[in-house]
Amino acid sequence: MSTKIKNGPGLIDYTENKQKGHKMISNVYNDKLKEFVPEFKLKRTKPKVEEAKVHVTQDVSYPMIEVEEVYLLGKNLEKINLKLKEPVKMKFYGIKEVREIINSYVAENELEQDVKRGHIKLDPIIVNMVGGLQPEQREVKKEFLFKNLQTNLLNYHTITLIDEKQIVKER
Repeated sequence: MSTKIKNGPGLIDYTENKQKGHKMISNVYNDKLKEFVPEFKLKRTKPKVEEAKVHVTQDVSYPMIEVEEVYLLGKNLEKINLKLKEPVKMKFYGIKEVREIINSYVAENELEQDVKRGHIKLDPIIVNMVGGLQPEQREVKKEFLFKNLQTNLLNYHTITLIDEKQIVKER
């Protein structure tokens, strides 16, 4: 929907599209445009000269930190850890420790016996960890169990201040 607008002796004619909300010039009256004198004049002003701002840069010394990715055990991994003869008790776990927990559980429960090489037998906890299995499936690749490890872990980061004197000594 467009509307043609003429405001009498104007400098241009335009059409307005109300749906799109924009205007399009349809005619420019060049002869009137040459005679046009604005009702106001632009005045140049000098910018105010402010006192030069002095930025004092202070040497800011930030402490050096080390950020380490750590994990908490999800409920299925926690069940596996509790079923071990000697459960691993740590505040946070690394991937290495989590793999050791799983390998210990597999060894203690003899889940690698009587199956293809590189596979493990499924028990209720392992089934919950892996997920997406066929109903008749009785074993799974051990590699697949480790690939699904991240879904059973809670990600955290530890931030540790580093002693700068110690860094210099190590170099």
